[in-house]
Amino acid sequence: NRRGYGGVDGCDESFRVTMFGFDEDLDDVLACVGRRQPGRSVAIIGFSCGAGFAGRYVGNRGLQSAWPRCQPQAGQTPDTKEGPAGENTLPRLLCGVAYDPGYDVSPDGAISRIKPPFSWVINCGLKYFYVFRHRKILRKRSSELNQVVGEMLSPKSGAVKTYRLSRKLSGIDDSSAWLDMQQPRIEDITLPCLCINSRDDPICVWSNVEANLPDIKSNPNVVLADLERGSHGCKFDFWGTSNVAHGMIVEFVTAASDELSALSQCRA
Repeated sequence: NRRGYGGVDGCDESFRVTMFGFDEDLDDVLACVGRRQPGRSVAIIGFSCGAGFAGRYVGNRGLQSAWPRCQPQAGQTPDTKEGPAGENTLPRLLCGVAYDPGYDVSPDGAISRIKPPFSWVINCGLKYFYVFRHRKILRKRSSELNQVVGEMLSPKSGAVKTYRLSRKLSGIDDSSAWLDMQQPRIEDITLPCLCINSRDDPICVWSNVEANLPDIKSNPNVVLADLERGSHGCKFDFWGTSNVAHGMIVEFVTAASDELSALSQCRA
């Protein structure tokens, strides 16, 4: 999940929200997992906006890879969470799955390619989940945020404008700094990562994939599942009774786990 989207209300002046999550929040979650299940590796799986989060996180946290052959790229963050004895409690990363990612999180990217009526639905969702539900605490923080809340809730603000203004709710004022913090970089991914996209997706449209195909094809750690049909999230089988993507994800994660186990045995 991402800050602001769930049912947890903000309670202090440091409250901030973002559609694509903060890496340090997932660090905290995984540190808890590491303390409860020491020695376990984890798969980072995200859907839609969460897919952008998942792709960015596995790229930024290459130093946490469970794969001994993976070499981190320049600029990757060697974040660790220290336990009581000073040990690193973050579990190792097995693989990542980006389920219906949009790839480009800039205001001129994936959000700008969504057509009506889907863009209207996205706009309403942005206004409600990230602004309306948190309007009281956001308005108390500063006069500038009070104005931002008013502009975002205005019916005159379309999806792109609402999205562009939402950057200011993240605590990052500079647009370049925000993009640097939120943008996933395919070239930084050094562990197995599955991207799933449908050509008929009306939200994360296929042109997003085409714009990023060179980066996807040039990274041997990344594989794209190209579906002719499946819309956004649905991915139903022929009979419409089950989601084929769920089975693909399970198969991918299981295969990554089996390969890592075999590699570890060979090295032993």
